[in-house]
Amino acid sequence: MRLRVHLMGDKDMRAHESPSRPRNFLSLKWKSLIVLSLVLAMVNASLAYLVYRKTTGQFELDQSTRRQAQIRELNIVLSQGIESVSAFAAFIPLLSVRDANGDSGTGADRLAKVLAEHGAMLDVEWGIEGVHYLAGEASAARVISWPTGRPVPSVGSLLETTRRAEAPQGQLSCRARCMQTVALPLLRHGRTDGLLVVERSIADGLREFHLLSGAEIALLSAATGEADTGSRRIAPWGRRVSGVTHPDRVLPILHTLARTASLAQVLDKPQRIRYATEWYEVFSMPAPSTQPDLTLLVFNRVTGQVSAIREATSDSIVLGLGGLVLSELILLLLMRGPMQRIQDVVFALPLLADRSYSRLRDELPCRPAHRGARDEIDVMVSVIGQVSQQIEALDAAHSAAEQALRESEQSLQLAQSLAKVATWVGRPLEGHFSITQGARRIDCALEGLGTWDEFLALVHPDDRSRLCIAWRQAHVGSLMDIEFRLRVGTREIDVHAMAAFDAVGRGRILHGAGMMQDVTEMRAVQRVLSDTRDRLEDEVLARTAELVAARNEAERLAQTKSQFLANMSHEIRTPLNAVLGLSQVGMQQSEKRRIATTFEQILDAGEHLLNVVNDVLDMSKLEAGKLVIEARPFELRKAVAQCVEMLTQRVEAKSLSLRVNVVDDLPEQVVGDEFRLQQILINLLSNAIKFTERGSVSLDVYRESGRHCFRVRDTGIGISPEQIERLFTPFDQLGDAGSRRHEGTGLGLSISNTLAMLMGGEIRVRSEPGVGSEFVLRVPLKQKAARGIEPCNGLSAKPAERQRLVGVSVLVADDVYINRLILQQLLEVEGAQVTAVADGAAAVAAVLDGDARDFDIALMDVQMPETDGREATRSIREAGAKLPIIGVTAHVSREERAASVAAGMDDQLVKPIMQDILVQTILRHVARDRSAVLSECRLQGGGGCGPQNTV
Repeated sequence: MRLRVHLMGDKDMRAHESPSRPRNFLSLKWKSLIVLSLVLAMVNASLAYLVYRKTTGQFELDQSTRRQAQIRELNIVLSQGIESVSAFAAFIPLLSVRDANGDSGTGADRLAKVLAEHGAMLDVEWGIEGVHYLAGEASAARVISWPTGRPVPSVGSLLETTRRAEAPQGQLSCRARCMQTVALPLLRHGRTDGLLVVERSIADGLREFHLLSGAEIALLSAATGEADTGSRRIAPWGRRVSGVTHPDRVLPILHTLARTASLAQVLDKPQRIRYATEWYEVFSMPAPSTQPDLTLLVFNRVTGQVSAIREATSDSIVLGLGGLVLSELILLLLMRGPMQRIQDVVFALPLLADRSYSRLRDELPCRPAHRGARDEIDVMVSVIGQVSQQIEALDAAHSAAEQALRESEQSLQLAQSLAKVATWVGRPLEGHFSITQGARRIDCALEGLGTWDEFLALVHPDDRSRLCIAWRQAHVGSLMDIEFRLRVGTREIDVHAMAAFDAVGRGRILHGAGMMQDVTEMRAVQRVLSDTRDRLEDEVLARTAELVAARNEAERLAQTKSQFLANMSHEIRTPLNAVLGLSQVGMQQSEKRRIATTFEQILDAGEHLLNVVNDVLDMSKLEAGKLVIEARPFELRKAVAQCVEMLTQRVEAKSLSLRVNVVDDLPEQVVGDEFRLQQILINLLSNAIKFTERGSVSLDVYRESGRHCFRVRDTGIGISPEQIERLFTPFDQLGDAGSRRHEGTGLGLSISNTLAMLMGGEIRVRSEPGVGSEFVLRVPLKQKAARGIEPCNGLSAKPAERQRLVGVSVLVADDVYINRLILQQLLEVEGAQVTAVADGAAAVAAVLDGDARDFDIALMDVQMPETDGREATRSIREAGAKLPIIGVTAHVSREERAASVAAGMDDQLVKPIMQDILVQTILRHVARDRSAVLSECRLQGGGGCGPQNTV
């Protein structure tokens, strides 16, 4: 009975606290809808499959008919070639006619004369490339050949067949090329006087086959060895393309097919392959019996048929989905009313079981008055309402009877919660002690105790003295609160005792009454918790120590990684400086265009390697969070112009059109990170040029919604939606990674996107495969008012060929001879006067020596033995010299640059050094008056000076 009362109370509480009735359970309506959807989906899929099978079956039938027709057409073309060559026998009677001079020479002489006179006609009219006359029975004895010196093909078996049949015989043979070879018997006086071997190229026959059938054909022969190189060698199949209709069209498809299918698969059944935007079907024709190792492959374009199959299948799927949606909507409309009433009944039943009658009457919807005839569900809802009213009246009468019982049960529940509590009384002065109630709740040994000594005998020896003191110190009005242990056999019981003492009776005898509670389990739990807390504290301390050690190790590894990358960058840039420097010098000093082109290719490869190194370093800085965006004022138009100038050569090399449009309302100066902005623009423009083979690349610069926008568009290969999703993933490249069609590390766009986000901007992409791509960089650049700056309304063209450092005296200090030589030649080409020294001490002496030349600027290598560049710079500054000093190093870290500036250097160049950057850096630090330079040029005789040579 008590259990039922509690359950009813919990239900009433849940009913009171529960929100309005739910409507989102999976009802019969949705189950029916799901079942119908599955059935219609299966029907739709079956129809789509039938359409697909029907269209593909018709396609296979059409292709089979087409293949049979093409086999017949090829046999006809080859037979016509043999017949065409056989028609050449019409000239044979000329061989038996003596000339007007009565010459009666041999048949070979007369044939040689005819070939000499009519050889050109053979090539033009008949397409014959070679004629060989073999006399008598000796099948290998060559009498005459045309053209002279042409070797006789290996046709021994063909000659024997021709001699036996005394009729023209032909065969198809392929070595380096595919030729039709025809042997003709020359009859004289009814017997074979000789054999005429005629060679005719198969190319005309292949072209005729292409015109008749519209298909491409390729003839594959066995590879002959190392000589079979280039695009005609199909390495995976071990074959060589000896004959083909259109090599530029068929060979790429053939190479693509060889990577996806084996030759046995192609010979077994036709293969379909997609190349670029077209679909092709490739099948093998029967090989000639005379050359069984020859393979004939026919290529039919089937793009239209494949597209038709896809369109028919997609249309059937769309129609099926439309029918599915329409059917579901109709089902929902039909089942809306009945299913809603069923949900009302389903909701009402739990309320009826929980006796939530008030909510049942409030939320159970009544039958609308405007509805028609009642149905079974309406009757059920009405009956549920009536039953709920009757049950509610019975519960009201029953609840009053249960109220009294519930109050008594509360007292009983309180007593049960203190199941291990016993009450006791005692008189300390008389030694009386007894447990009045609940002794069994602690232990049976406590029953029947009458004296204090009997109880004390059950107390643990270690706690007796403490309990006796508390017992003896009791007095009127005092309270006792103590914990001790009882020992009953081998069991120990923790007891918490409390008592109050007072004087009772006539004799005012000290009397105590109290209770004791078994707290053994509580103290055990407390001890476990204490031990657990101590253990957890030890584990936390140990784990903290491990985390601290792991953090220190991670920091050490990060520092080691940074140091490794810095060292690798230095080790790569040092030899790369020599490669790029010598390439620049070689380009300028080469008089032959071919040699200059070679140096230019070396320079391009070196720049590509430099970009790879820079990308890896930037990615490492981004991962370590050490890359900082700087905000400095700069000229936006000039920065854009520099980016375009750097890429002009690549655009001209690919014959592309580069259009740049900068709006007129852009500010002259903005505040931002010019270097990182140029890095992003160069990457976007470089990618556009790289993936565009023909057409144009454009750059639009404008403002939109308070941001500066840079839009790069191209007409290249485009990007698919799947590739756009992973476009900014590090180390990921477009296209087939195995083909390596486009160079790169796959880091450029990832770094650019991260830099854009660090600058507070973003990069958005829109692209369509085969049409082109559009990248839009949006970054917030603050406008800065500029004075005295001539606005750059357009993008400057490439600088004219001129000497830009005429009259500038430069001191070069480097311990590596090749580095000194490169800097000296690069500067002297620009008209500078160069003095080179091999160490820092010599550089200090050259600058401070009163008799030495007065230098305009010094290029100082940072790392040199004994006296390095920074130490030499400090010595020069301490001596009072003010000339600009530019540090040269292979280190790219900000710390290295800060150390160079702290040593007194004005700027720092990073190896490898490019000529334009070197010249621009020197011009930026060497301020010379134009008239002084012109005067100096006139004093030198005007050689090499002029308006364009001034600094």
